[in-house]
Formats: sequence, C-alpha cells, structure tokens
Amino acid sequence: MKVKQDSNLALPRNMKVKQDSNLAPSRKMKVKQDSILALPRKMKVKQDSNLAPSRKMKIKQDSNLAPSRKMKVKQDSNLAPSRKMKVKQDSNLAPSRNRNFELLNMKIDKMTELIKSELELHPKAQLIDYYKLFFQGTFGPGHIISDKNSALKFLRTEFDESTIFEEFDFQNISYVNNFYRVNLNVINRGMISFDDFLDAFLKSAELRNKISYEIWLEEWEKIEKQINIMKMPIEYIEVQSTELWKIIKNGNLVSHSEIYRNTYSPHYRLINAIQFKRITC
Repeated sequence: MKVKQDSNLALPRNMKVKQDSNLAPSRKMKVKQDSILALPRKMKVKQDSNLAPSRKMKIKQDSNLAPSRKMKVKQDSNLAPSRKMKVKQDSNLAPSRNRNFELLNMKIDKMTELIKSELELHPKAQLIDYYKLFFQGTFGPGHIISDKNSALKFLRTEFDESTIFEEFDFQNISYVNNFYRVNLNVINRGMISFDDFLDAFLKSAELRNKISYEIWLEEWEKIEKQINIMKMPIEYIEVQSTELWKIIKNGNLVSHSEIYRNTYSPHYRLINAIQFKRITC
C-alpha cells in the first residue's frame, strides 16, 4: 500500500511535472509576454525613430532659422549704408557747421577790424559815429538817393561849399556789403571828374546783400557790445547809447556827431567796391 501510495503519490509528482509542463506555457507566455513587451521597446525605438524627424525638423528648423540670422546679417548689411549715409550726412553737415563757425569768426573779425580802423582814423568818433559807420557799410547810399536830380544838387552844393577836406582819399567801411567812403577832394585833385564821381555814386545804390531793419537792429546790439568790450574812448557811452536808441527805434536817419564834424570835416560819398575799382583804375 505504501508503494501504491508512493505510486499514487507519483502521480502528483507527474502532475507536478505536468503542472510544471503546464506552467511552461506560462513561462512561454511570460517569454512571449516579454516578446510582446519587446514590441513596445521596438515601438519605442520606432517612436524615437519617428521622433528623429522632429529632431531633424528641429535641426531643419534651426537650418530654416539660419536664413533669419543670415537675413539679420543681411539686414545689418542693409543697414550699413544707412550708417554710412549717416556718416556721410555728418560729413555733409560738417562743412556747414564749420562754414557757419568760420562765418561767425569772420564777422567778429570784420567787426573788430572796422572798429579799430575807425579808431585809428577818427579817434574822437562818438557812439553815433560808429553807428553811422556800420549802417553805411550795410545799407550803402540807397537810403539817401531819392532821384538823380536831387543827388546831383546835393553833391554840387556840398562840393562847391567845402574848403576843408580830410587827408585820406577813401576809407573801406565794408561790413554786410562792400562800400567805400570816397572823399570829394578826389575831384579837386583831378583824380576823377565830377560826372564820373556822380555816376559811380548813383550806381552804388543797389545792394548785393539785403537785410531787414529788424535784423539790423539786432546786429547793432552785437556791434555796440563789441565796442564796449574793446573799451573805445567814448565818454558817457551809456548816456549816448540811450539817446541813440531813441533815434534808431523811430527809424530816423542819423548824422555825424558835432565833435566828429568839427574835428574831421567829413565830405564824402558812398561808392560800392565795383564802382570804386572802376573809377580808381
């Protein structure tokens, strides 16, 4: 019975084996499952493979972006002319700025030179005489020439009645325009005929550079300031300035001061540079 029992018991062993055999499929299934599970790995790989294009696309996108960078460079390259243009523009402006600066310096130099010249020739000139000097160097004789007959009459009368003349024949008083004070004594000395003198005077009425009276008043302020800076020997200059401004603000013409007339006996006419060259050659 024991043996049978063992024999019977063997069955369970066989069953166990069978069970193990039966279990094998599970193992196989497990393996199969692993095999099945392997697919996701492959799929994962495939997915990665599928993702690769994305990376490639990303790279491609970067590659696509590269033109933007190139475009940016190109854009910078395109902007370069603007910078060059700016430099060129600054270069173009430079002469203008330099020119304005040069003109300003030239104007101050001319102003200073004319003041010094007047001081040398007429040291007793008063503020109103300096005003007349610069006014004539700006506007010429046009303001006093009404017509040829009047100009002829006044010139003839002054020439016939004058007995004392200044020593110099002419004075360059050029400022905004180029004019000379030409002494009537050149007619007495036979340097030029009366008619030619009158003709040159009449032809000098036209102005090359014209400015308004308002601009002129602003200019005179600068001239008067320069006269003060240079400390011209003018007594009571503040009082003279006040009286002078009353006259010029009303638009009235000014005459030489009494001191100037008594000291220098001014007898001249204003002639522009072109006519002056013609009559003196």
